[in-house]
Amino acid sequence: MRRVVILLVITVVLIGSGFLSIALSQQAGHNGPAVPGMLIQTDNPDASVLVATPQKGALFVGFVVILIGSLGAVATGITFLIWLLNRQITVAAKVPNQPFSFALNTAQPHSLGYVVASRPAVTISVALILVLGAAITAALLGLFSTH
Repeated sequence: MRRVVILLVITVVLIGSGFLSIALSQQAGHNGPAVPGMLIQTDNPDASVLVATPQKGALFVGFVVILIGSLGAVATGITFLIWLLNRQITVAAKVPNQPFSFALNTAQPHSLGYVVASRPAVTISVALILVLGAAITAALLGLFSTH
């Protein structure tokens, strides 16, 4: 409760000081500003930061809508990702524990041989990654240079 009161007090002070600043700047005459140190640089409402024209208001509302929409999209994506990961953890927790074996026996379901035989795309992908890694390492070490 105390934090809420402090937050409300800070919000009221900020809104009040902004209102006071704009009210005093608009009261300034041609013989000087109403507040010492405040300098009004232009009378053009499109160039002034103290005047909100309809175009500036529309742009501000557009930026706010895009910002809140982007935050909502990111929050929705993270929520979906966490839900999906939690679902997979729940499914994996229900399956009986079957350790993975590095044996090359293709008849054993949870073994390296079974994965290589049943999913050749995994084998090709791992082989390509290893070959590319070796080529990049050799190039970085200068094995292909003529020196």
